[in-house]
Amino acid sequence: MLRIMSEKLWSLMKKKDISLVMIFDNEGKILWSRGRKLGGNKRDLKTSYGFSKTAVRETLNAKKEVYMERGSYMIYEDILSGTAITMGLKSILTLPVSERMFVYFDSKNKVFTKDDIEYLRGMVEIFGCAIEVLKKREAPAQFFNDIREKVIKYAMENESVLITGETGVGKSLVAREIHRLSERKGEFIEFNCASLPPELFESELFGHKKGAFTGAIRDKKGIIEIANGGTLFFDEVAEIPLKLQTKLLRFVETKRYRRIGDEKEYESDVRMIFATNKDLKKEVENKNFREDLYYRISTFIIHLPPLRKRKEMIDYLIKYYSFLLNGKELSKEAVEILRNHKWKGNIREFIQVFKRAGVELNNKVIGKEIICCLSNHLNEETNLIPLKENDSRRITKAINDLNAGMSFWIAVKKPFMERELTKDDVKDIIIRIMNRLDSKKIRDIMRILNLESGEHKKLLDFFNNHGIKIK
Repeated sequence: MLRIMSEKLWSLMKKKDISLVMIFDNEGKILWSRGRKLGGNKRDLKTSYGFSKTAVRETLNAKKEVYMERGSYMIYEDILSGTAITMGLKSILTLPVSERMFVYFDSKNKVFTKDDIEYLRGMVEIFGCAIEVLKKREAPAQFFNDIREKVIKYAMENESVLITGETGVGKSLVAREIHRLSERKGEFIEFNCASLPPELFESELFGHKKGAFTGAIRDKKGIIEIANGGTLFFDEVAEIPLKLQTKLLRFVETKRYRRIGDEKEYESDVRMIFATNKDLKKEVENKNFREDLYYRISTFIIHLPPLRKRKEMIDYLIKYYSFLLNGKELSKEAVEILRNHKWKGNIREFIQVFKRAGVELNNKVIGKEIICCLSNHLNEETNLIPLKENDSRRITKAINDLNAGMSFWIAVKKPFMERELTKDDVKDIIIRIMNRLDSKKIRDIMRILNLESGEHKKLLDFFNNHGIKIK
């Protein structure tokens, strides 16, 4: 939404003879600009040039509107800066959007009239109101002010984002929120870098031509091609094989790639978001991760603290995942127990606890017995969908994804549509759930598949359309 609003803002500004529009924050970062090209480091107000630093500096210092024009003043009395005189700027206006965000306008062609200034004030006010609406939307990725501000800012950009934090803190939720706010037309595609053996990694990422290697019986699109126009989320980026990091670096820098066995070069307009639970700087020091790739993917960084350090998040999670309780309610005693739990497994553990409570606890109102669900969280045998020793890699990944809280549509349907899972694989997963629950009720099965109650018809249609018969 912000990107669309920003582009709309620029389309309206062109009609007003605006030469440059620039959005910047109180940390000295340029978030977005259109019009005249800036020189130097285009992300840093200190090292970039091509605008009036005098006006920007005054705005940051005073947190107020600044207006300058040749030969006169309206709001702020000052002569035009040296840069402005050199570039022949006739007027400059900077306006605060909020305490942390500001907009800069200038024109080479006209002196802003009072009506022009009122118009620009109105546009900035509308822009600011839209940002406040976004801030108030309830979403896990926007719960804390610092995280929320960064998510909104970074959604406006096309540069890479690196999300760091312990396993299970909600890195994929933040990535999805950035994608949603950016309103890119393509899909959000998640790629787990740790789930593939090195020999398959390049093919999954870039695709291959028929006959490129043994087993390549047909052309295959890579996820980079599939994600064209959307967002590609690399989870556990530290696990990318070192020898393939060079090829990924080239794509990050140029957005161009080749399929295995293909001489033709392709281009993909994809926004890339990376996540890791490791310290990438230490990985660079230990020669496990390329230094140039690290600096290229970490243009913007969001660090998510563990759940034990943000206990105020518990109340939101209780509300957000209440559907997993199967109609049961939590007593004040149960809520207090949840608030005081250490949550070593973070949000992923929270989801598992609610799943167990919804299936294993019988009371309509859950009290201190919630402790039983908490004490089992490290026991793999309590996973709602059990694994078997002879499970294939694809089955194991799908079940682990479901047990970790990923929806059926992402964990099962997506690999099924891409022919990574078969009908028998899908049927096997559903049967395991029914055996675990000792129930064939679709509403019970849907909870384990991490689906909302209103999605039951969509699930049944999927089974019927693809001839997947569950007895």
